[in-house]
Amino acid sequence: MWISIISWGTILEVIYYTLVAAGLYFMSDRILDRIEIMRGERFQNRGVRSMVFFAIILILAFMTFGLINFFVPTLEQTEVLQKPATSQ
Repeated sequence: MWISIISWGTILEVIYYTLVAAGLYFMSDRILDRIEIMRGERFQNRGVRSMVFFAIILILAFMTFGLINFFVPTLEQTEVLQKPATSQ
């Protein structure tokens, strides 16, 4: 019943963002590992490691989701584009 309230476009958008978020998680982990390899040691304090990971994933998320919003039209934009123009 709830599917009739939410459009399929919205569901697909949520799926896309979830898949991108999972990819960002693994990419951030790899970048953090590379930073630690360049340092020559792991971050000793777990809190510092978590903050560095958070900063990496936050920056990547802003860039990636910004690009997605720029290149992929939202559902409202596609509905406006699909409406036929009315003559006055």
